[in-house]
Amino acid sequence: MLSINISSLNPAEDMTYNAAAGITGSSATAGTTSGYLVDAQGNIQLHKLGMIHVEGMTRAELKNKIQTDIEPYLKDPVVSVRFLNHRVSVLGEVGKPGVIQMPEERLSVLEVLSSSGDVTPSARRDNVLIIRETTQGKQLKRINLEDHSIFNSEWYYLKPDDVVYVEPNERKLTEEKRTKTQQTVGLILSGVSLAIIILDRIFR
Repeated sequence: MLSINISSLNPAEDMTYNAAAGITGSSATAGTTSGYLVDAQGNIQLHKLGMIHVEGMTRAELKNKIQTDIEPYLKDPVVSVRFLNHRVSVLGEVGKPGVIQMPEERLSVLEVLSSSGDVTPSARRDNVLIIRETTQGKQLKRINLEDHSIFNSEWYYLKPDDVVYVEPNERKLTEEKRTKTQQTVGLILSGVSLAIIILDRIFR
């Protein structure tokens, strides 16, 4: 889903182009969003320009193409192009787990973590998991945020629908295990105490 906004010295004509993007209710977007939906053949339909094949184009390339092709119809047109349903999910030991919107072609893993409130003190910075869906199936990659070689990795820049999982460190896992054990023991003791009270009343 693409957001394409056109402005020029012909405001009335601009409204015609921008109103034509009134496609709503895509399952890939949150809520109701207007935009140009790229079809299965990689095309969009634009007022006056007709069918445009956008598959494989960057936002800048599409912007320049539309801006050039639309000049015969509008005076001094200015075009902006954004992605509406590119996103990355972040889970685990971060300040704000959730979905990060990705309006541009790429977003680095550090930018995504920063947008998620950064990793917590109990996070493993040396073993961040990235899950990527490809035509060959799911790919898993573990990266070390403390290793400078990450900047040269093909996984440094995330792709749409990637999932980033930040694991807890050993201390956090130990604390969680201890807490669960204490809760389990507490439940068992409560059950035993309740059973003793019931038996005491039965046989009194």
